[in-house]
Amino acid sequence: MEARYNHLISGGPIWREFGIQPSIEYFPDNNFDLFGGILFTFTEQTEDSNSEELRPFLGVRWNIIKPERRVYLRTQLKYESRFFKDVSDNTTSKSNRIRLRLDLTVPITQKSYNMDKDLYSMLRIEYFQNFDEDVKERFWNRGRVYAGLGYRFDYNWRLEFSYIYQASRDQSGERFDSNQSNITYLRLKYYISKKKKGEE
Repeated sequence: MEARYNHLISGGPIWREFGIQPSIEYFPDNNFDLFGGILFTFTEQTEDSNSEELRPFLGVRWNIIKPERRVYLRTQLKYESRFFKDVSDNTTSKSNRIRLRLDLTVPITQKSYNMDKDLYSMLRIEYFQNFDEDVKERFWNRGRVYAGLGYRFDYNWRLEFSYIYQASRDQSGERFDSNQSNITYLRLKYYISKKKKGEE
């Protein structure tokens, strides 16, 4: 389970996103895992335009460097179906997209990401690609770079705060740098399941 809050700090009029995301994960082995879930969001796109979204997703993550090492590196591919409602005029639309992400995590106060009471640093690079143009939103196709800090209280609870630099476009024909923005990203994550084999 994840609760999130995103806030635009520069790059245009107000933009804020609130979301909650229940999900499940399956670990066939230590090299990769499969996951799926659904995200519910409310977004203030501009000062006079708000949206609601229901977003089921499926994905796979591969461990390039495993989490028990000093540096944790993995890549993620996610497929999302988006059911979008513009609250200002009550119109609905839907879209599909893929997201490709590379994650680097470095523990600061412990020897590995698997250990509790650990402050860790994060660097993430992510690209979004839509398959259609039904959803009309302010930030459409995007490229993002995340840098942030997280704290693992124990296996079940983690808190993360990130700065995001984002280049985006609101229509597929525009230049990719047509919207450049700076966003803060706060996530509280709770894992219901017990520790995986090999976890501290």
